[in-house]
Amino acid sequence: MLGLRIVKTKWSTTEEVTRRMQRIRSRHTALEGAMRKLLRRAGIKFRSQPGQFGKPDFWIVGTKILVFCDSSFWHGRKYKPSQFSRNQQLWAMKLTKTIHRDKIVTRRLRRAGWKVLRFWDSQIAAESEEALRRIKFAIFQGR
Repeated sequence: MLGLRIVKTKWSTTEEVTRRMQRIRSRHTALEGAMRKLLRRAGIKFRSQPGQFGKPDFWIVGTKILVFCDSSFWHGRKYKPSQFSRNQQLWAMKLTKTIHRDKIVTRRLRRAGWKVLRFWDSQIAAESEEALRRIKFAIFQGR
């Protein structure tokens, strides 16, 4: 691994919240399904969950391009501590850590020679043609 240290923290939550959080998937999500559909429609060859550092969602075959599909909520796109009525400190810590980790992952992959493309859920849903254009442009640049 490229030196990323994840600090485990014990949070006090109710059992119901714990069960709910454990059911949240990190792989094969609807967001990934939407990107998969876009890539297939465009005839772009890819591998899902390629096992690279940082857990990218897709690798474009034959290139050094990795694609991440980031949820606005879980990756803190418009994060404000006031948006949470309970456990503000917990969410502040969790989202701040995620934002920081995303920056580290992107930086390290780029230093290792990868082209990293990150897309927000809203970009994949509402601006799918623009997202596809960015991917095609990155592929074209890499040749």
